Amino acid sequence: DAERAALPGAIAAVLAEARRMAGEAVANQQPGWFNGGIPQVMGFADEKVMLLSVLDPAAGAEKQAALNQAKADLKRQADSLRELIIRENTPPADMFDGPDRDKAIETAKSAWSIQQEQYELLGVRIPSENWRRETKWSYSNGTWYLSDRSRLQVRLIVADHENPELAIDRPVNVWKDHQAGDSMIGTPFRSFDEELQPSEYFLRSKLTPSDG
Repeated sequence: DAERAALPGAIAAVLAEARRMAGEAVANQQPGWFNGGIPQVMGFADEKVMLLSVLDPAAGAEKQAALNQAKADLKRQADSLRELIIRENTPPADMFDGPDRDKAIETAKSAWSIQQEQYELLGVRIPSENWRRETKWSYSNGTWYLSDRSRLQVRLIVADHENPELAIDRPVNVWKDHQAGDSMIGTPFRSFDEELQPSEYFLRSKLTPSDG
């Protein structure tokens, strides 16, 4: 009886907490909250509503309706935040003009084609002005190894295959091995099937003719 009496207030408090978190997420443009903290809180609400439905079916039905409404409201907030961020996003800068720019780009394109065999390349941006060199010794299995390489992140601007109005920023880290004749290899920052964040999209209309 005590649990049955306490559950409606507890459910209302949990739903209020989820709405508070959603409000802060929208205000601070933090869409990650809708994939982490907020679903966790809503999971607590689900459990409490299920228990109340067993102890008091009428009260449980009432709180289930409130839970469903909260889920619908949170989804609208998440969608509106995603759209806002995408609209405000801009393509990355293009600062690199080194003599091996074309080779780095071809390496990045080849690396991404393994993830997505057929894709529409809308442009390429390289935000860094220079390669970043990393020279270090590593110890493994009783032996020291020298690593001497440089990294340059190439940003492939790829058409969104699901939405013709959007472009996707696909970073590929290109590594230049100074111990192997400056040979290059590309490693995509994300795989094709990974879920993307709104910050990785932007409107295709923000691309300039020179990007193509």
